[in-house]
Amino acid sequence: MQRISATGSQWYLHDRLASTRALTDTAGAVVGSFACTPYGAPAGRTGTVSR
Repeated sequence: MQRISATGSQWYLHDRLASTRALTDTAGAVVGSFACTPYGAPAGRTGTVSR
């Protein structure tokens, strides 16, 4: 899945359960990462992007 913003494109990376785990820029660098509990509740994130 792709996110397009004023600063460029970013790509969402998902795990096997389709939970969003990371967001990368067009160069492939991770600009944000996300963690969830086993039941899908947000447990933490890095970077300055939101879901």
